[in-house]
Amino acid sequence: MYHRIREIRKHLDLSQREFGEKLGVSRDVMANIENNRVEPSELFVNYLCSTFNVSESWLRTGEGDMFVHPDTFTLDEYARENELSALEIKLFKAYLEIPHEMRATLLDRLKETFCADCKFRVEDSREREIDREVSSYRSELEDEKGDTVKSSALPNAKEA
Repeated sequence: MYHRIREIRKHLDLSQREFGEKLGVSRDVMANIENNRVEPSELFVNYLCSTFNVSESWLRTGEGDMFVHPDTFTLDEYARENELSALEIKLFKAYLEIPHEMRATLLDRLKETFCADCKFRVEDSREREIDREVSSYRSELEDEKGDTVKSSALPNAKEA
């Protein structure tokens, strides 16, 4: 495992001191681990894996990918990894600030313009409108049901 820990550090282009600081240990501890003089603790292994998104299986066995690829990401991470310019980041953030309905309309237009041969079907805006109305109606019905249940739990005014 010690040589894979060194491999992670070198892959991240960190010195033993910098790597150790991120993991809460000294450069000497890192040197001892990397030179197989000290076996890393379970806590250290777990912390290393969570801090750097390292696959614990890979770290222990060398099998699989070095890094875990999370299902989610932050725009900042994505921008850094893909070397997005400041303008590109502003565009993404501005897009995300547009109300949902407007984004859906914009996406429809983009699909129609750029994806004529795409395999996915362009959503019909009428269909989306119906779905929104059904959802709204459902919420109203659920609210009414909740009020009915609450009022039936109250004592009847005539009985009092």
